[in-house]
Amino acid sequence: MADNLRVTAVESEEPAYAQVIALGDANSSTLGHLPYAVYEEAAESGCLLAAVHGDEVIGYALFALEITASRDIADTSLRSRQRSWRQQRPPVD
Repeated sequence: MADNLRVTAVESEEPAYAQVIALGDANSSTLGHLPYAVYEEAAESGCLLAAVHGDEVIGYALFALEITASRDIADTSLRSRQRSWRQQRPPVD
């Protein structure tokens, strides 16, 4: 199953983008709502990554790059499905 897992940058015109939004909306009651413009800006700047298993987004990281002397990265949102691919894989003998 891990062979089907990949992390990819998400652009707003991709099907994965809608899945990222849906995942964020599904977790908004516990993690807070991000305005859709934040997702759009992150996608346009290459700062929206998705963990994709097969054709399904199982998590994402939305971040901002701050150009400073220490080259900081500010994590804005990191979310995943409750039942991830790790929970679905068979036990190892």
